[in-house]
Amino acid sequence: MRTQRSVHAQRVSTLFMPTAACKSCPPWRVTWFTSVSWAPLVAIGSLGSSEIETADTTTTPRLVSCGCDRHIKIWTLVGDTWSANPVVLDGHDEWVRDVAWAPGIGLSCSTIASCSQDGTVLIWTQQTEGSSAAREDASAWVCTTLRKFTEPVWRVSWSLTGNMLAVSSAESKVTLWKEGIDGTWTQIGDLEGSSGTN
Repeated sequence: MRTQRSVHAQRVSTLFMPTAACKSCPPWRVTWFTSVSWAPLVAIGSLGSSEIETADTTTTPRLVSCGCDRHIKIWTLVGDTWSANPVVLDGHDEWVRDVAWAPGIGLSCSTIASCSQDGTVLIWTQQTEGSSAAREDASAWVCTTLRKFTEPVWRVSWSLTGNMLAVSSAESKVTLWKEGIDGTWTQIGDLEGSSGTN
């Protein structure tokens, strides 16, 4: 018997098909999507709360995707159909290489990290107190630049608690970042890559 998540995944497989030519993509590319990440199925703001979730919570399945069209897109499952018009977030100037939705631990906002060929790492936050219609508004997402690297950035990955971010780039290192109580991000460590010698 298929699980609910596997059914959603099969529906998404028909969603990620090219619908228009991507001018910045090589002609041999079948699709321009480079990464996808599930939103956590945890009610935002539920930390320390014993209230029963209503139908209008952030437990509605959502996905974030990115690609060489420079866009970040947020898809929502409405009934049995994925949104035909995803929320589009713009902030990068080149291919968006990776996106990662921060794990939900019941805090008051949704957080997405994105990284790009242009060397930027962006943090997108959305206060999700309100209706599902409000969550479909792109202007509700606030963008903060974590850092502008000198080389392309390949991957972003959250810690299990969602308060630290690991970033890998073509600078041959992984940098670790943590958000302060004032909302600023500080590098707290790094992992140096191999020099390529045996």
